[in-house]
Amino acid sequence: MVQIKTRLIAAVLVVAISGSVFGQAAAAPVPAPSTLWSFLGIPQGVKKVQGALTNRRGNRPGTEPKDALKALNDPANLESPDAAIKRAAEIKKAEDLKPQKIKAIKYLASIGCGCYDKDGSVTDALVAAAEDCTEDVRLATMRQIHSAATGKCCSNCGQVCCCNDKMLKKLAQIAYERDEFGCYAEPSKRVRCAAASALAACCPGSVPLEVLQEEPNETAPEKTPEPVPEREKQQDVVPEREKVLDERVSAEHHLNDRNMKSANGAEFSMNLQGSNEPERLPMSTPFNWNRSREGAASRSTTDSMAGQRQSVPAGIARMRNILASHPSHGSASPNPQGGVVLAYDESSKTAYVHFENAAATVPVGTMLHLRPDPRIASGFNGMWQVVESTAGCANLQPLGPDGIERIRIGDHAIFGTPAVVVAPISFTR
Repeated sequence: MVQIKTRLIAAVLVVAISGSVFGQAAAAPVPAPSTLWSFLGIPQGVKKVQGALTNRRGNRPGTEPKDALKALNDPANLESPDAAIKRAAEIKKAEDLKPQKIKAIKYLASIGCGCYDKDGSVTDALVAAAEDCTEDVRLATMRQIHSAATGKCCSNCGQVCCCNDKMLKKLAQIAYERDEFGCYAEPSKRVRCAAASALAACCPGSVPLEVLQEEPNETAPEKTPEPVPEREKQQDVVPEREKVLDERVSAEHHLNDRNMKSANGAEFSMNLQGSNEPERLPMSTPFNWNRSREGAASRSTTDSMAGQRQSVPAGIARMRNILASHPSHGSASPNPQGGVVLAYDESSKTAYVHFENAAATVPVGTMLHLRPDPRIASGFNGMWQVVESTAGCANLQPLGPDGIERIRIGDHAIFGTPAVVVAPISFTR
């Protein structure tokens, strides 16, 4: 009897185990984890009731259940025919990549622009990051360039430093460039301050001249000088009496400048320490447009006597005629560090400048940079070069396209490159 019972129990166990194994093999896939409400059957019951009771005859379509909202960056939204949904998905996807972009920028800045930048790809990537639509990405780019310039990347004579011409020009544009309305091209103040700090770390003291110059176009044909009529050639002279008067006025200006400098105990400075805003110029007699126009008219009318006069370039005589025929009203603040733009010929991109030192002749090839009248606005209107000069005035032409569209009558022409002044900033919020 004992053996029979043991065999029966063993047979029952074998059948039970085999049944459970075959049952598992034939079972359906395991459903998603259920909640308490689904365990009680409440959602299932609600759906059945809605399907059976709501809008049975089509009179109330608004009562039918609606699909759940998708996430903005859902892949299905990228293929949506609706332009708003598709564009929102693209922007949200780009914004979600912000941490990944910042991580990549940190790595590129730590590697530097050495061996891996032979084709300029690292520089192009950092410049593109400086133009990113996300403010935090642009700010991280400026900070990483500053850290690389002050760290080990630039320690060995700057061999792998990313402070090349292309990067420095982009930093200068972000820090100082304004549009035609006088507004900063970079809307974020902390990004502008970070760009100025990076620029100062790359070029202590001032921006290199090569950064602000446009690369020469080798394929561009050389400009042939326009033929000057014989009548204008005879008028391109300066009276000796006017030359003596200019020397006397120059001596008076020089004496006034020396007295003012000795009274203040310091040299003139266009920038306040700790600020990127231009300093107010000392109070003096404002530049009078009517007086300048009358002087230009008198020069053009008295230049017909060619026997007792000094030769003047034809381009300057032409700009004087433009100044005399296009009267301007108002006044401009004086510029002891250079001169003031009195006329501008847009067709030839030529600016006619009168200098404070009326007796000095500025050598051809001298570099100057233009800034707006500090009483009106502040900014940077590009680097310019003297192409023609005579006593007290000169014609300037730009070294690149920067600032040409913003030049105005009354802008200040200052010798040399603009000084980089970085204000004390804090990046803490």
